[in-house]
Amino acid sequence: MRSYCASALSQTVQTKTRKEYEMKNQPWATAALLLIIIAVAFGFGVQFNPWEENQAQFSLFINQHSLSAVPNRVLAFYSPTYFMQAAGGYVTALFIHHGWLHVMEAVYPLAFLGASVERAYGWKGLLIAFFVGGIGGEIGSSAMLIAHTDGNGNMGTIGASPAMYAIVAFFIVAYAQRWKTYWLHLILAVGILGIEAYTILDLLSDPNVKNASNHASHVSGFLIGLLLALWLRPTSKQKLAVAS
Repeated sequence: MRSYCASALSQTVQTKTRKEYEMKNQPWATAALLLIIIAVAFGFGVQFNPWEENQAQFSLFINQHSLSAVPNRVLAFYSPTYFMQAAGGYVTALFIHHGWLHVMEAVYPLAFLGASVERAYGWKGLLIAFFVGGIGGEIGSSAMLIAHTDGNGNMGTIGASPAMYAIVAFFIVAYAQRWKTYWLHLILAVGILGIEAYTILDLLSDPNVKNASNHASHVSGFLIGLLLALWLRPTSKQKLAVAS
């Protein structure tokens, strides 16, 4: 009887511990970022456009949404002219997108790769990849534009793309040794990076294309994410937890 009670108690403790472990290792940070991006898309409207030739359209949008006190450049990051005036735009721009296709381009890699990255690096690692990689990608884009225009150029940019490329880099570093399990994601990630790298080399004379993709921020975000991922590489204990 005593042995049975001890066994039952042990199983109860193991079950409780497993549930606590599972709750602790849920991708909460990934879910939070997804919800914020989608909520902003619905709240601000996906037709938000930061480019300067649409200032009248933007002013009308701001007035309709009772945000008239918020200047355009606070929401989108501009490189490099307005950086010191509205550095916060480097953060808010990561959550604002133009069109549902643009939203899905951010949601897809975050939904399919974010959870895996969070399990490997923890929620802090995922947020570092998103914010440091994203903002670093934007700053890298600014640096390329400064070099191209002798510091006189300016371009409004929005979107979480540089953060997504940083997350892709984290995923590759964490799971490269398990390519048989994640071969499709890894091949897609490397393939997309190759296309982006070729494109940026082809567009070095004009790294930011108006009303199009900011390839400079994509490549910069990936490279910064790669360095961060190698620096924060998961320990053997974390890898075992992910594998289980």
